[in-house]
Amino acid sequence: MLSRVIGKLETAGLVRRQSSIADRRAIQVVATRKGTRMRERLLAERSPLLTERLAELPPEMTSVILNAAPALEALAAAREPP
Repeated sequence: MLSRVIGKLETAGLVRRQSSIADRRAIQVVATRKGTRMRERLLAERSPLLTERLAELPPEMTSVILNAAPALEALAAAREPP
């Protein structure tokens, strides 16, 4: 299933496959410029949308989410490639 998803992303020009320098048996999936631009655009669009949605929540729920944000950001950053 993952290979089909990667294939679709590749067909759309968002990623490309490349051989691993460290292990020739492995293939790495790398974002293209188009894929990187799309990711940046989606992140930029997400922030105002989240701010809007958070404003609709009761203050106690907003507080819980905002307090959890640093931990969630750390988890996301740990998953990003260097």
